[in-house]
Amino acid sequence: MNPKTSLIHTLAVCSSILSSSLFADDFPEMTQFSEDGSQLITAGITDDGFYNTAVLHNVYLQFKDENYWSLLQENYNTDQYILADLTYNGETYVDVGVQFKGNTSYRRLGDSEKTSFDIKVDWVDEDQDIEGYETLNFNNAFGDNSMMREVLFCNQIKKHTPTAKANFINLYINGENWGVYSNVEQLNKDFMDEWFTNKNGERWRALSDTDAEGFGSPTGRAQGGGRWGNGLSALNYLGETSADYRPYYTLKSNYDEDELEEEEAAWLKLANVCKVLGETEDELLVEALNQVMDVDATLWFLAAEILFSDDDSYVFKGTMDYYLYINPATGRIQPLEFDGNSVLGNQNTEWSVFMNADNENYPLLHRLLNIPETRQRYLAHIRTLLAEVMTPEIIAEKIITYDTLIREAVFADPKKLPTYSEYLADLENLLTIVQNRINFVTSNEEVIATGVPVAGVTYSSAGEINRRPNDDEIVTVTATIDPLNLRQLFALNLYYLVGQEGVYTRVTMADDGLGVDAVAGDGVFTTQIPAQPSGSYIRYYVESVSNNVYQSRAYFPSGAEHATYVYRVTPVEETAGVLVINELMASNSLTITDEWGDYPDWAELYNNGVLPISLNGYYLSDDFSEPYKWQFTDITIGPGEYLVLWIDDDEEDQGPLHTSFKLSKEGEELLLSDPNGQPVDFIEFGVQETDVSFGRSPNGTGGFRALAPSPGAANPTVLD
Repeated sequence: MNPKTSLIHTLAVCSSILSSSLFADDFPEMTQFSEDGSQLITAGITDDGFYNTAVLHNVYLQFKDENYWSLLQENYNTDQYILADLTYNGETYVDVGVQFKGNTSYRRLGDSEKTSFDIKVDWVDEDQDIEGYETLNFNNAFGDNSMMREVLFCNQIKKHTPTAKANFINLYINGENWGVYSNVEQLNKDFMDEWFTNKNGERWRALSDTDAEGFGSPTGRAQGGGRWGNGLSALNYLGETSADYRPYYTLKSNYDEDELEEEEAAWLKLANVCKVLGETEDELLVEALNQVMDVDATLWFLAAEILFSDDDSYVFKGTMDYYLYINPATGRIQPLEFDGNSVLGNQNTEWSVFMNADNENYPLLHRLLNIPETRQRYLAHIRTLLAEVMTPEIIAEKIITYDTLIREAVFADPKKLPTYSEYLADLENLLTIVQNRINFVTSNEEVIATGVPVAGVTYSSAGEINRRPNDDEIVTVTATIDPLNLRQLFALNLYYLVGQEGVYTRVTMADDGLGVDAVAGDGVFTTQIPAQPSGSYIRYYVESVSNNVYQSRAYFPSGAEHATYVYRVTPVEETAGVLVINELMASNSLTITDEWGDYPDWAELYNNGVLPISLNGYYLSDDFSEPYKWQFTDITIGPGEYLVLWIDDDEEDQGPLHTSFKLSKEGEELLLSDPNGQPVDFIEFGVQETDVSFGRSPNGTGGFRALAPSPGAANPTVLD
């Protein structure tokens, strides 16, 4: 067993036997804790790099071939890329691969040179990337005179469904201004790593490799017309063999020739999902489907596409322009949004929120929107999107912000597809479309028939509110409803999940023991979550069910199941070993400088033993799922000695004690592994205070606490 396999095995065993293990996968990047730590939120971080929406980046392509344009035309829709150097933020990336991209957005351009570009930063150098991104998509906003629909859509819905990062760039080619483009993240493993605890699952796009031009041809523009809604690539059940599905989906996950069995197994997973969706009886569907598909995430996906009237979508085409991902951590599939430049069209303002629910060729809509439980959950998500991301005021603010950023560049853009006047007019038009869309959706009585509001949700252990439980303690969850609303309540349910991802357990909450159908009571509902292993994260949320004719739902928090309440069972403090992580500082402003005069993050190792320890081949990482980020050179730490490491991402420039990563002041983890890949020591820490360290007290053996910093020396007593 090689070191990496050995560590992965160790982590799996730790997680399955003792979920208190801090080696369990951390929450993905796009999931964060609220400031008070009581909730998990999605996409709450602001990208300040390549996908920063507040900056119009200039990107420069310099082709080496004088006839680069004809070469690009010749290589369209092939696997060949043309070499160019790309310059961004003052740094030049040599020999990136460039190709035209798009179907309609390329074929219908006429004489225009405003093509979309697919760029492989690692085309020649597999280690080359831009801030961690190897594939770039510069989209020309074809058909969108506002030039901002895709960026707007991606950034609005990402709070509630996994969506690509998107912003604007100004492109220059061989010194010539090529104008404003949408810069949209690729849905590859990097994207999956941001949104899921495991990025190595199978990915599909609902598009055929063998018939990319004809399959799903845009000849039929009416809903269900032409080849749209053909019943072939919308998770329709076509049969039990992989051959039944291969013509209608493109498998994006790469398999080598010696991995044919693994590839076949991936296709059979897809076939099984389609079978469960297509053949399970209504009364059993939700429970059965939830085992192989993230049903709630799917409902959010459908709600976003329909509410924003996404023309390039599952809900309209029933094919193309959506992805599928099977999360290995749960074994469940979910659809992912792709290609959002055609949202909010004039012709689509009166899309029904139940569009294609009567069309068997759209099984997600046909099955899920005709089962009362999932139909009402879907409508609750529609109401949340209407309230949180699609009010006229919110959209107007976004349009003004983006217009302020790109207006001058659009005016100066010599390649733009709309005229400048058309651009300005469509900004006003976009606001009108949003208002008309909201008016139409909210004219539906079933949409506005809301669930019963919950006034507050708390948890308690040992009788103390918001007290973190120990592993032998039951947790009581309390939800409060205004007594005046009790007559409108049919049921109140608690959903909870042990861990980061998976299927939630539902339990009924009771009002003072009278039962949820009681019309008397004080509106205080309780239920219990069983004791869980040390270190476990428990996610939970509350669902109210109204006794109106629809049995409308409401969720608290409103973003459930991805945004939930959370608590953690108190971790068991591990016994310190011979070699330990003794102290760290994730925000060093004035405490200590390195040999270059900088104030980087730092961590301190300590040898508790009586013999020297060679660190040659040891690893250090800030991510338990990627333990091999940085490897020690031949450094020895003697008995009773300390070693200070600079955690500054300056390994290449500043020497062997400088790592290839930084620590986060907002909290993360630090893992030390031996040359065989076995964990030696680890620490998971929360938000850190500047110039206050986090270290063991007593020195070398105790638990971690906030300390007065002592890099290279024994740790002091705990701060008051």
